[in-house]
Amino acid sequence: MHRSCVAAASAALLFCGAAHADTIQIQSDNAASSNSTSFGGFTGTATYNDLGGGMAEFILSLTNTSQFNGKLVALAFDSAAGTSGWTFDSGASSGLSGDWGNLSGSINTQPFGSRSHGASTTNQWEGGGNPNTGLAVGETGTWVFTGSGDASVSAADFLAPNGGQ
Repeated sequence: MHRSCVAAASAALLFCGAAHADTIQIQSDNAASSNSTSFGGFTGTATYNDLGGGMAEFILSLTNTSQFNGKLVALAFDSAAGTSGWTFDSGASSGLSGDWGNLSGSINTQPFGSRSHGASTTNQWEGGGNPNTGLAVGETGTWVFTGSGDASVSAADFLAPNGGQ
């Protein structure tokens, strides 16, 4: 089973009362995602919302654009500098079929190294579970993660190597 890696990304959902919000456009590296070892492709947005009081959201809204009819079954990212404790919030997420759950700790995202936070249709990056529960080509899903952070953080900070730390 092959998986697409998302180093960091988020959805363009803005919530009332956010002390600071930042959204950027993201897409997969199609050159790296069009070979026999990596079948994924996506476009979307990454959003960081500072909710005040030390609370924050990181939201990924992705459309699966795989050219190989592959399903997106996991994603992972590192904390941006100045943030911590990211947990997948399945209740706030949308457009996801199957049973997506939280990934945390040292997530082995080979061949992309390792990441510290994410979500998966199984309890791991690779293996186990039915890949048909993932996000199909043409479908859009929104993954919401909650954690701590402040107004100095931007969505792009999550995309920096090791979260810019």
